[in-house]
Amino acid sequence: MNKENEKIENLKFSYSRQIITFPKGFPIFLFDYQVSKDPLTMLHCHDAVEIGYCRHGNGLFVLGNEIYTYKAGDITVIGTDIYHRAHASEPDDDLWTFLYFKPEDWNMKLPATMRILTDKTGDPELAWLIPVFCREVTEKSENYQSVTRGLLTSIIAYLQRNLVQNEKKGNPHHYDSPAISLDMRIKHAVDLMIEPDKGLTTIQQLSDKCNMSPSYFRQLFKQELDKSPKDFLIELKLKKSMNLLRNTNKKIVDIALDCGFNSLCSFNRQFKKKMQLSPLQWKKKNT
Repeated sequence: MNKENEKIENLKFSYSRQIITFPKGFPIFLFDYQVSKDPLTMLHCHDAVEIGYCRHGNGLFVLGNEIYTYKAGDITVIGTDIYHRAHASEPDDDLWTFLYFKPEDWNMKLPATMRILTDKTGDPELAWLIPVFCREVTEKSENYQSVTRGLLTSIIAYLQRNLVQNEKKGNPHHYDSPAISLDMRIKHAVDLMIEPDKGLTTIQQLSDKCNMSPSYFRQLFKQELDKSPKDFLIELKLKKSMNLLRNTNKKIVDIALDCGFNSLCSFNRQFKKKMQLSPLQWKKKNT
């Protein structure tokens, strides 16, 4: 491991902005990272664009104010103003490759509020380009710098074109509002929601733990995350259930209970309302 790798891998991510140190003469930095199970609210952003490639594993990924599920083969592209974090289901079997660059170093531009999470089905060209780029930077074969320069220029140009096309279509999933610092009480509430073994699932319980009245808790939560605590909690449960449906062979009733739903009926109703498919139909379509 070189010194630059040590700098990055020893970072203790929190709600903070991390500075990337690039090698002189070739401003691209890449490293492999085993995602941890630290709280999802230990968010961070970088002063450079981050591209992530999930080699194996699965879990949850926070991008801005949204929570997604991820699996092996997924790609993330994250602008400098987006706070984010991955949360592995099984840390010992989870590995990502992350690479960083500053578009201005290549005389190009990308929006600071860009956020993308996709796979080979959603974006086959990007899902092909990124692993090839990572391999060239890692293996350092003959003329690799010329090859990687060409690949990175292609990747940035491809992203620029797609972002423009999606903006014209009114697709909001590639952009987010500029990053803001969450109120510490709301961060604590989100931590409590994410860990179901704490048994805190009602607004009264959560507001008590945050030393607020239920009405003020709802008001502040909505103000900070642009959704009610009830909606956020349901979304979180559903995202966890999707991860289990796609990556395990657990019975649907067990998944429902593991994710904090009171009954299979309640789980089926909420899932179908959100996804327009039953859990079983969604599992068949996504596995």
